[in-house]
Amino acid sequence: SCCCRLPGCGEKDSGGDEPPPPVTYTLAVTVDKGAEGFPEAGTFPYTAGSVVNYGYRVLDDYTGLSVSVGNNAVSAEGSFIMDGNKTLKVSARQVVLWTFQTAKAVYYATPAVGDNGTLYFGTGRGGTEAGAFVAISKEGALLWSYSGEYSFFSPAIDAAGTIYVQDFGYNLFAFLPNGTLKWKLPNTLFPHMVENVGQRCPAIGADGTIYMAADGLYAISPSMEILWHFPGSKCKSSPAIGPDLTIYLVFGQDRVMAINPDGTKKWETRFSNAWEMSYGAPAVDGQGTVYIASEAFYEGKDYSALYAFNQSNGELRWKYPTERFMRASPVIGPDRSVYIATKATDVNQTAKLISLSPEGVKKWEYVLENVHVTADDIYSTPA
Repeated sequence: SCCCRLPGCGEKDSGGDEPPPPVTYTLAVTVDKGAEGFPEAGTFPYTAGSVVNYGYRVLDDYTGLSVSVGNNAVSAEGSFIMDGNKTLKVSARQVVLWTFQTAKAVYYATPAVGDNGTLYFGTGRGGTEAGAFVAISKEGALLWSYSGEYSFFSPAIDAAGTIYVQDFGYNLFAFLPNGTLKWKLPNTLFPHMVENVGQRCPAIGADGTIYMAADGLYAISPSMEILWHFPGSKCKSSPAIGPDLTIYLVFGQDRVMAINPDGTKKWETRFSNAWEMSYGAPAVDGQGTVYIASEAFYEGKDYSALYAFNQSNGELRWKYPTERFMRASPVIGPDRSVYIATKATDVNQTAKLISLSPEGVKKWEYVLENVHVTADDIYSTPA
């Protein structure tokens, strides 16, 4: 045998030139912390013509998921072909900036916000359950807390920064912004009076007078002097002050009252039925109308309605049946639209947010979708 030493001897015949290497493109992926999915953030090589499948979802506490390939917005999931270098961007907007965990439920209280952004609110689920009045910073840090014998309602803040709040035992507290208790007006005026429902928030006049609903209406100075008392039955709701300084309030079950700023009665009227009652504060516009929500269920029928009364004499302008209880107060928009939120009757008659014209005509309604086994209610007043 012999050994071949010629060039190429013993090698396979390639049959021609080697094929060019495949073209590779780069995919750069950025994903905000408010979203998750695939591909994850990073830089990845893809052969030209490859199909890239993608899919993303927004995380809790975020909203506004946005997905784009290059300069083009695309759907949250889909695919595209790598025909060049590409960028895939996924973004979401954070809506829950922070969470503050309270020891007890914030059930009957809406926060009031001070000039420096401090939030003040009450905790407790009503009745004789003890609660706390809490101040937290706008960043969500606890500043101070005051423990009370009863649950607390929503506070009101005057021009000097003093915070006024009632509890379920009809006590009225005045706090300085640093948490010092300025004074407490005890319920010795009406002992053992606890109302387990409603929303009793003080109203503050332009002159600093504090109006408190209890066994009637009290006018109290910032130094705790009782200026006058308009007697009446136990109140379940909050007072509201009109442009002419008239105070509007529902006494007891169904007595709708307008009280002059000197403590005399301007007018009195009633709901259509004696079994109707109001738990929210009236809303007063600048065009002569006061809006009050009532709720009632009697002999198998729901009589709940939003009433519009004439501010000057208490005459009924119109009444809109909601067919659902309302624990929230009506709110008036810049165009005089009236908004009211309702509870749910059951899982089939869900809660609503209703928009009405100043004449009482329904403009639209938003029906709340149930996400629990029991009906989801709306207790809070819209903003």
